[in-house]
Amino acid sequence: NPMNPKETLQEINLWLLLGQVRKKLWAILAAGIAGALAAVLLTWLVVTPQYESQVLMYVQQTQSAKDLADSFEVVVKMRESLMEVISYTGVHYNHTQLQQRITVSSVKETDFFEITVSGADAKETAMLANAIGELLPDQVARIMEGTTVKAVGEAIPALTPSVPNYPSSGLLGGALGILAVLGWILFRVFFPKQ
Repeated sequence: NPMNPKETLQEINLWLLLGQVRKKLWAILAAGIAGALAAVLLTWLVVTPQYESQVLMYVQQTQSAKDLADSFEVVVKMRESLMEVISYTGVHYNHTQLQQRITVSSVKETDFFEITVSGADAKETAMLANAIGELLPDQVARIMEGTTVKAVGEAIPALTPSVPNYPSSGLLGGALGILAVLGWILFRVFFPKQ
């Protein structure tokens, strides 16, 4: 059963491609390393590190924290609540800026929920999270009758940023560098006279 010329050409090109990849292995590795270093450097230069601090809150109520997490988020992010936190801490934000830095989430099927504050200053995020933990119980008592919450522990300043993730940036940059060289090799094999 003779092979048609198109199949033979594809087989030859495949062997040629594998041979070129083997010959250019040094270029592939160099591109991977250069891409990883460039991505980490670019991330370091462009991305402002962001830190997160959390305060854990305990709900004393018949409903679970999971059921009430959305209600607590509304109370935490209300203009009045945030203005109280701003006044208490002396930070220079308006309530909208502070609101964007806060997330509220329930802790898997428990009577706890977590308030996370993110920002460029680790100490400030911890201070804000602790202020919310201190002020929230009174705010909840005023707004949600019959529900009480209390902070469990204190937020501490994060030692490492949550963003950027330098290893992920390096891996992505390395992969892009390798793909660029492989694409160049592929182009040179299939279009040699270009």
